[in-house]
Amino acid sequence: MIKQVMTLLFLLLSWNNSYSQSGNIIIQINDILLTSEITVLNVKTELSPYTFSAEYIPGKLTLSEKAWEIIKNDSVGNFKLSFNYQTFKRKKVKSKNFTIELSKYQLTKNYLIINIYDFRNRKYRKWYGPYTTKEYLIELIYPNGPFYPRYKY
Repeated sequence: MIKQVMTLLFLLLSWNNSYSQSGNIIIQINDILLTSEITVLNVKTELSPYTFSAEYIPGKLTLSEKAWEIIKNDSVGNFKLSFNYQTFKRKKVKSKNFTIELSKYQLTKNYLIINIYDFRNRKYRKWYGPYTTKEYLIELIYPNGPFYPRYKY
């Protein structure tokens, strides 16, 4: 009897996790964890002309049910996560928009760490600038995922 109850409990817990509306995502910019610097966070898919707003707390990206349904749809391959990041230097507010292309496959992993190297900081431009022509480099860290080694001159 205990074995059957434990099996039922396990199935219910695994079913609940597979249909959750949040992803285990951590966002870092220049190796610093983001906590409250994000002002606008949107999710846009290839199929849907709509932009869905999202809420980010370190370790948790929360989306609406409709957004999750569209992302988990079989015909959706990739989707874009974009947000504005604000920095404060010498009484000046600087804002930068970052756009990250993600896939359903990456959301199903145990964790996803998005490390963005902003090339406004010269140190990161020197280390990672040769990998891209954009103003920033996005490194997605997940189990068995790739990484970018630092470029040495």
